[in-house]
Amino acid sequence: NIGVYEEENKTLIEIDMPGAKKENLNLDMEEGYLTISYKNEVSDSEDRKYIRRERRNIKSCSRRFYVGNIDDSEIKAEFKDGILKITIPQDTKEPAKKSINID
Repeated sequence: NIGVYEEENKTLIEIDMPGAKKENLNLDMEEGYLTISYKNEVSDSEDRKYIRRERRNIKSCSRRFYVGNIDDSEIKAEFKDGILKITIPQDTKEPAKKSINID
């Protein structure tokens, strides 16, 4: 589950990640995009004889959000109790206005 909402000049992203480990999470900023990625180094033992198996082993996944051209040092992230919370200040800069020539 992912929730994205605004609160007092901030954008907040909350991602439920039960069973995830903090050391397997990555946050990267590039050209106004925040990429959240997860890579799990799970070794799944195939020598077991399962009677029933209903778990999903997610080995890797990523999500990308456009957050604007903000200073990445302003982004705060916390991982606690299987929930990743990211606080991003909103881009308060006016978008550059550009006229486009019509041919």
